[in-house]
Amino acid sequence: MSIIVYIFVTISILIFYYLTFILRHDVLSYVLPEKLFLFIHSLQGKNEIVSIKEEFDTDMNINKDETDTIPNIFVQTMKSMRTTKRHYEKIKSFKKYHPGFSHYIFDDKKMEEFMLSREEKISTSFSKLTQGAMKADLFRLVYLYEYGGYYFDADSYISSKLPVKTDDDLLIFRVDTHVIQWSIICKKKHPIIKRAIEISCNNILNDNPTIDRRYPEPKAAGYAGPVVLGHAIEKTIGFNIKNDIDTEIPKETNRRIRIVNLKNEKGIHHKYAGYEADMILMKQKKWKSNKM
Repeated sequence: MSIIVYIFVTISILIFYYLTFILRHDVLSYVLPEKLFLFIHSLQGKNEIVSIKEEFDTDMNINKDETDTIPNIFVQTMKSMRTTKRHYEKIKSFKKYHPGFSHYIFDDKKMEEFMLSREEKISTSFSKLTQGAMKADLFRLVYLYEYGGYYFDADSYISSKLPVKTDDDLLIFRVDTHVIQWSIICKKKHPIIKRAIEISCNNILNDNPTIDRRYPEPKAAGYAGPVVLGHAIEKTIGFNIKNDIDTEIPKETNRRIRIVNLKNEKGIHHKYAGYEADMILMKQKKWKSNKM
């Protein structure tokens, strides 16, 4: 009898850790049947769909402040202004640690409205993009150049206050020798962001993405993604990204860039547990690695 109890307890523990692993890491979304995967995540009780429009919508007149500082505004993009309770809790993490900030979310409609009202080269480039992720890549660069602020991808969240200094012009995070683009913090009119936009538009209009083997992202990231941002930085500062950087921008007055190793920042997180389930619930498609 004791052996049966021992086996039962052991199996129960294994099942518990197995379910915990699934909830923390979404890799099994590719293996498990979709309904089973969603059921396991529903055990958290956070699959409920909620509207966030009233709380995070923008009227498009975001920042008229002429002071040369990083605006206290979080900006994100999403397919729609409806999401799961689980995702909503992650979104709220930004204002939890920065309660005085504004927080705006551009859904597909607002993002398109914003981008198609820009100059012809930008609007034409945006129109050529067919994937939401690619559109968001270009949007964040254009928005940050015009307004500045704190951009974070929708699947990211924070668990502490962000490491922004009062004299920061542009704060970028790196992993090893390449930069990431799912978080960019900067003042408006920064020359590196401007250069990234120029490279992006040329890449898109000529269907010729920037290729760099240092970056783990697939080909599509070379149109307006992190590969482009990394090259814009290196072309401007004149040397390869290998270590943390805090330097002036050549030929620019009072413009700097600071690059920080993301591995040393424990309060900034990407791909929260359950995001794959949320994408299924919201009927969002994964981006295709080589498609513009």
